[in-house]
This record gives sequence, structure tokens and C-alpha cells, in this order.
Amino acid sequence: MPPHVFKRLAASLAALGAALNQLLYKHFFPAAILLVLANALLCAFVIAKVPYTEIDWVAYMDEVSGVINDNEFDYIKLRGGTGPLVYPAGFVYIYSLLYYLTDRGRDLLTAQTIFAMLHCLNLCFVLFIYRKSYRDASTIHPFPLWIVVFLVLSRRVMSLFVLRLFNDAVQMLLMHAAICLFISNRWSLGCLVYSLSVSIKMNALLFAPGLAVLLCQARGTGGAIRRILGICFTTQVILGAPFLLHAPKSYVARAFELTREFMYKWSVNGALLKETIFLDKRLAMLLLLLHLTVLILFGHFRWTAERSKGLLEFFHLSQASVKDSILRIATHVESRDLNTSHVAGVLFTSNFIGIAFARTLHYQFYLWYAHALPMLVCRGDFMWIRKLALLVTIEAVFNIYPPEATAAVSLHVAHLGILISLWFDRRATDASIFKDGDNRDSLKSSYRTDHGDKTT
Repeated sequence: MPPHVFKRLAASLAALGAALNQLLYKHFFPAAILLVLANALLCAFVIAKVPYTEIDWVAYMDEVSGVINDNEFDYIKLRGGTGPLVYPAGFVYIYSLLYYLTDRGRDLLTAQTIFAMLHCLNLCFVLFIYRKSYRDASTIHPFPLWIVVFLVLSRRVMSLFVLRLFNDAVQMLLMHAAICLFISNRWSLGCLVYSLSVSIKMNALLFAPGLAVLLCQARGTGGAIRRILGICFTTQVILGAPFLLHAPKSYVARAFELTREFMYKWSVNGALLKETIFLDKRLAMLLLLLHLTVLILFGHFRWTAERSKGLLEFFHLSQASVKDSILRIATHVESRDLNTSHVAGVLFTSNFIGIAFARTLHYQFYLWYAHALPMLVCRGDFMWIRKLALLVTIEAVFNIYPPEATAAVSLHVAHLGILISLWFDRRATDASIFKDGDNRDSLKSSYRTDHGDKTT
């Protein structure tokens, strides 16, 4: 293509994109309704025309039936066709409800219909996140609004919701609901819903490092500690109480097992390795070290303002004594509203870093970040053709079965590209972190109670 033709085409596409963006900005609500309706119709079509695939649904039903029918609360004795029960108590409660609603799991049409509704509700939450992040951007908009179209185009996401019925769908629905609360500066209620998400499946903990930074920025270290211990931890204890009272060691060992090994044959990102290397514990330790290192780098140099001391800002170190420093950390409470785009960006990036360095990614794990990918890709400074290529590549890799080495390499390259683009994105500033009128310099934030927290 001659250069002048390419430039003319690029200019035309840019003009079209700008016009579409302006149209969506003015009429986002009806456009969102149309997207949700289109998604609902697609769900109905897929349920009617595409055969259901049994993978874990029967195993889920077997696992919760032990609690329902046998009154068994020892996690060691709760098993399904694919192995022992390895999810926290929230999973048991949700799938026990589904057990009753679907005639012990035998009414698949009802189960698929429920998951189709969950799919549409999840889309509503995600659309709210995108719209609010775009509207409340402190400086330039971090992405064009028309990328929300990509949220309904994933074949794999549709399959995971209505044809596989994985618990990842329920977990991410709650996670997106929690993010909706966080971007609305409803931190306490958001922590409650976030903890419910963790109680379905532990991968929600990948959001925890970013959430900890945001809590410290919004409510101070003392306010963050209160919510982490008083809400997140307490919720887990309450939900797990029936199992903790009966067999505490079994529950903690099974539901929160961090060393569990996954099957090599299902690993989308590990297919480029030999199985012996994939199962080597040294690889797991290396990936964990890289994960923590990159998290610290992003936390210190990207998620905190340049004029601050980075993560050290939260520790309020005192020259007086160690005791005084600890006291300052535990009692430092603030009440500040954060910008939506900052909150969503930090949470999605924190989760993505964990995924990029995950030892294994199974097909259903795509749900962990599929809805965040358009926003993450657009935050970088790549040309649009490269951004689209990243989205298409990742979607294509998760649609290849069985896992292939070349596809795994493509996935790692795409992840690395996104990670690099996020690193070279603008560093946070006070203006991009805090909402107007909530600048750090105007805050009084020492030893005081949290009476001013308007978010409960």
C-alpha cells in the first residue's frame, strides 16, 4: 500500500473512531443496553445450538452433595470426580444453592440459563467500570469507549460461562462487583464483596497487592488494616466457621492450599516446557520471585505519585522509636476519594502481573482477565494495529486445543508486550490519584479516628 494511501486510511479510521467515541459518550446507556441484549441473545443461541461440555459441573455437585446430604464438614472427606474439594466455603454455599435450583445438578438447561444471566450481569458490571473510568479520567482518557465492543466478542468467554459452568465465572462476577464499589469509593462494602470473591476461588488474591496500595491511599494505613482484618479476614472466618469448628486443619489445608500442583496437559502457558521442568519447584519459586519483584516495582514507581516516597510513604517511619513507627502505621487514617481510572488501572494491573507470572493458566483462567484486557492494552503507547494484535493473539491462544508450544510462546510474548507497555505508561501523580479538591497537601491525616469515612 502506498504511503499516502495508508496515511489517508489511518486518518479516516481515526476520524471514524473519534466520531464513534463521541457518540458512545453521549449515548452510552442505550448502547450498553444493546450490548447486554446482544450478549443475552448470543447466550440463548449458544445454549440452543452448541452441545454442553461436561468438565467440572458434576464434580462440583458431588463435592457440595457431601455437605448437603451427608452433613460432612471435614474438607478431607469432600470429593468429586476430579479430586478433592479445594475451594473455600463461599464456593460450597453458592454451588449448594445451584444444587437445589438445578435438581441436584441434573437440570442442565436451568444451570446454563442461570450462568447466562450471570454472564449478562457480569457484563453490566464491566461496562460500568469502563464508563466510569472513562468519564472520571483526571487528564486524558486512558482508552477509547468503543473498545467495549470487544467485551462481547470473545468466543472462549461465552463458552466458559454457558457451556462449562466454571466457578471462575461466579468468582469474577463478584470481583467485578467489588471493583464497581471500589471505583465508587465504597471501600468497606467493596472489601466485603471482594472477600466473598476470594471465598469462591483464591485467584482473587491476585488483586490484593493493588487493593492494599489503594486502601492506603484512600483511607491511610490504619484504615487499610481495619478493612483487611476487620472485613476481609473476618468474612473468611465467618463463612468458614462450620468447617473451621469441625476440622480446622483440613479446611485451611484444602481451601487455601498455596502449593497445589496443576495438571500439565491443561496448561495453556506451560505447553512450551517439558513436563519435568513444568513440575519443578524451582520454577515455581523463580516465578514467585519475579511476581513479587514486578509488583514491588509497579507499586513503588507506578501506582504512587512521583513526588512521594513511593511505597515507603505508607510506613510513616519515625526517628523516635520502632514502637512509635508501628503505632503511626496502625493508627494513620485518612478519608480521600480516588480517581476511578487510577483504581481500575491499579487493580487490573495487579491481577495481570500475577497472571503473567503464573505457573500455569488453564482455559477457564482466561476469565480472570479477559474483560480487563481491552483497558490494559489501551493504556500502553503501542500503535493501534499492535494493540488489536495483542487482543486477537490472546483470544486465539485460549481457543486452541490442546495446548501447543507455539501458542504458549505467543501468549508469553503478548503478556510481555502488555507488561512493558504498562510500565512505560505515565506514572501516577497526585492529580491522577486523587479526585479534585482531595489533594494530599490539604489533608489532615495523623492520629485520628475514621469518623469522616463516608463510605462506611
